[in-house]
Amino acid sequence: MAEIIMYQDFKRKGDTCFFTDSEPNLSGMTYDDTTAHCNNSISSLKVISGKWALYQDAEYEGNSAVVYSSGGPKRDGIYPDLNDDRFFGWNASNSISSLKLVAETASLYDSERQSGSFQPRPSCEYYSNPWLLYYGVQGEFVIRMAGPRSKTFSVVVYETDENGQSGLQGSEFAFSEADDCDYPKHLDDEEIRNQRRNCDTEDWSNDGIGIYTAELNGLRSSTNHAYTIRLEDNQREDYFKGMFHTPPSGEIEDDEPITFYAYSDSQDTGNYCVAKAIVDDMESRSFVLHAGDAVELGQLTEEQDGWFNECLYNDAAQNAWLRATVPTFLTVGNHELKENNDHKNFAPGTLAHFDFLMGCDYPEGKHLIVNYSGDGIENDECGSDHKYHGDYNTHTTCVDWGRLRIVRINTYTCHTEKDKDELREKLNDWFGEGLAQGMINIAVMHPPVRWCMATLEEIGDDNIFGNYEDLKDFFEPILVDGGVKLVISGHKHITSRSNRIEEGLYYYVLGKGNDNFDHEGGMSDHHYEDFDYAKLTELDEYETKSCCYAKFTLNSTTLIAEIRSAHDNRLIDEITISL
Repeated sequence: MAEIIMYQDFKRKGDTCFFTDSEPNLSGMTYDDTTAHCNNSISSLKVISGKWALYQDAEYEGNSAVVYSSGGPKRDGIYPDLNDDRFFGWNASNSISSLKLVAETASLYDSERQSGSFQPRPSCEYYSNPWLLYYGVQGEFVIRMAGPRSKTFSVVVYETDENGQSGLQGSEFAFSEADDCDYPKHLDDEEIRNQRRNCDTEDWSNDGIGIYTAELNGLRSSTNHAYTIRLEDNQREDYFKGMFHTPPSGEIEDDEPITFYAYSDSQDTGNYCVAKAIVDDMESRSFVLHAGDAVELGQLTEEQDGWFNECLYNDAAQNAWLRATVPTFLTVGNHELKENNDHKNFAPGTLAHFDFLMGCDYPEGKHLIVNYSGDGIENDECGSDHKYHGDYNTHTTCVDWGRLRIVRINTYTCHTEKDKDELREKLNDWFGEGLAQGMINIAVMHPPVRWCMATLEEIGDDNIFGNYEDLKDFFEPILVDGGVKLVISGHKHITSRSNRIEEGLYYYVLGKGNDNFDHEGGMSDHHYEDFDYAKLTELDEYETKSCCYAKFTLNSTTLIAEIRSAHDNRLIDEITISL
């Protein structure tokens, strides 16, 4: 049973309201033994179990935020101060008017031929909503879903017009038989899987649950599509409906603008706020980049699951799921590896989640797989004889979207000079191939190569790059020689951007997708003579506290980069890069 307690005063003091189910209007609810109404005097709360959506207005309208038992500043479901917009993106204190329990399973939807018209009905029995994935170079779309092995699913895909209407007969694709694996999907290596399970305090087994995969091929480029997931033993039941847009062909004459989004360092508590803002602003259903640190502690499976299953309440598409409608390209950050505040141990289970989303267990994807003969990272909890030999190098990946080539670089894998040589060779191949084909090369990596306050500061993570100077010396020649136009990074929790470097390279460091956005542009003490940072737009006090995201628009000759507030979509900074 899901439970949440709301308190009249900060730090869980004062009178309480207790809920076990959704409540569309708190104005009629009073605290225990008082006449004070809950809707205008809630200052703190604790989520005992379940996931809950808080709304500023009655009937689940207005600003919203999701809270859950593994969230909160102390990771234990405690939110001591609802004035703290780091966790909500808006001042929730004394302004919560409705409360909805978010189901852990997917919702059933009416079988209408209009994408985006979702009318929720009672939840069905499969384990999770689907994830829409996009693998490889000009590859195919893949839908993955966790569900009971006793069922057989299929998916029907329709081409739609701009309004989501379709009069065409759809193409049906079968889901594969459910993989005989735990959720999330683990490596095939049984010994490693068992040791990881033994390391974790959670029970990883889910009897009767498996992973289904449907490969969507033969789809026309530059086209809106809607899809419906069905149970084959009851074709009239539609278990989920989603939508997506296929990328342009990649040909030079195909000048369709591409709009994509990016954010970083959401670290679990900022995922809902920023992802909802992206959906609200979304002009085209292309893709989303995440530059790392999507969770706070990689060891916490509930944080990983929360990132995968974050539900977005959006007026344009009721109960839409971002992961089910837009491919998200995730980059490894230090917090994905973080266990008990120690970045040197790979957290059990993290790799499984990243494999699942990034397609690193998918044979057609372009990714770097290295089997080390040397030492890997030692996990003390599993014993000194257990090492992860190069697991995380599978997460340096390459994918094309129209004329864009996107290379996500995992900087947390290199431990020897041999590792660096293998990484350099693969990056040179990918960037060189993209340059020869007239593509626009973009790189995404969590720590920035350059940023406005860059010094010889130690990175602090256990790899061969000891500081930012090492990063610059290794990566910048590769980026410049490969004709990379833009490098997107995070990690420093500030927004910083460069003027053009040498042959046209720009660095863009994303502001924090979680709490404070720091304005550090225009700093002169940057320690690099050839590097001058452009002045960012002056920020007011409100903007410095806003979660933010980036919006990029690729046209035939320019790439426009914007930084926007996740709270109200306010434009914070904008530059235009000539290609």
